[in-house]
Amino acid sequence: MNRLKHWIHWLRIKLRLTGPDLDTLQKRGLQIGKDTNIQPGVIIDASHCWLIEIGDRVTIAPAAMILAHDASTLPFVGYAKVARVRIGTGAFIGAGAIILPGSRIGDYAVIGAGAVVSGEIPPGMVAVGAPARPVMTVAEYRERELERMSQSAV
Repeated sequence: MNRLKHWIHWLRIKLRLTGPDLDTLQKRGLQIGKDTNIQPGVIIDASHCWLIEIGDRVTIAPAAMILAHDASTLPFVGYAKVARVRIGTGAFIGAGAIILPGSRIGDYAVIGAGAVVSGEIPPGMVAVGAPARPVMTVAEYRERELERMSQSAV
C-alpha cells in the first residue's frame, strides 16, 4: 500500500509539471495536424484543450505555452476568459513563447522566442515581443538570415 501511495504521489507531481500527454489531450478534443513537432516542456492548456487547433507541419519549441483560458479576470469581473486558439499550417512557435486565449496565428508565421501573443498574427509574418507584433515577413527574415550566414566566419 505504501508503494502505491508513493507512486500516485509522484504521478501527480509529474502531471502537474508536464501536463497530460498529447494522446490524452487529443482524446479530450485537442486538434493537432500531421507532421507537427511539439518539443519537450511545451505546456498545452489541459483544462480547455478542445478549444485549441494546431495545423499541419507546425513546430512548437521547448517551454512554449498555449492557453485557451485565463482565470486572472475571475476575482475582478466574476468570470474567466475562455477563447479558441488557432495555430496555422507551417507556423513556428519559438522557445518560451506564450499563446494567450483568443489568439490566431496565420499559416507559415514565425513567433519569436519569449513572445506573448494576445491577438492575431497574419500569415507569413515574423512576430516578436510582449505583446507580439509583426516586424517583417518570413521572406524578409529568410533573406536577412541567409545574408548574415554568408558573412559569418564560422
